[in-house]
Amino acid sequence: MRIRIGRNTYCIGFGLLQGLFIITEQGITATKRDQDDPAPLRLLGVGPGQALVARAALPSLLSGCWLAIALAVLCAAGTLHGWVWPLLGLAAGPGLTAGILRMARTARINPADRGPDTPMGSTPPWLISRMLSVIVAVIGTVALVHALLKGEAHATTVIDQCVASVIVLWAYVMIARALSR
Repeated sequence: MRIRIGRNTYCIGFGLLQGLFIITEQGITATKRDQDDPAPLRLLGVGPGQALVARAALPSLLSGCWLAIALAVLCAAGTLHGWVWPLLGLAAGPGLTAGILRMARTARINPADRGPDTPMGSTPPWLISRMLSVIVAVIGTVALVHALLKGEAHATTVIDQCVASVIVLWAYVMIARALSR
């Protein structure tokens, strides 16, 4: 079955994404603080890489639970068919966390920074960095995005999403740990 797309579905989707960003913001506040001030990490005796691994747990849990609840509500409302969707949301949480953590660890926005010149003008580096973070999040949730576009989810989709989430989060944490040493 296909998802019936109407005006309400877009509003529901936008609301769910907004809620997802609000929920995960609560989980990454400490990551932003670690990036700005490394003194608490020194006091605890942990390195930035160890702290990043520990800081990845809460956003993974929050985003996975939020997606599971949101997709369950959409199943109950009849927008999505089948009850595999909440499992798919739980599996997508860690994949989404890689993009969220990358966005949290980027430098603050500085309007004075000039980036590469394009035909439309100069592109600020902070914009490029944030767009790459969104791309990482989409790659981490590729099976969920594909299932939503197709309108159907199966058990193999959940397995694919688990694999994609683990690979993307693991790769991001390993790269970020190597760069933070």
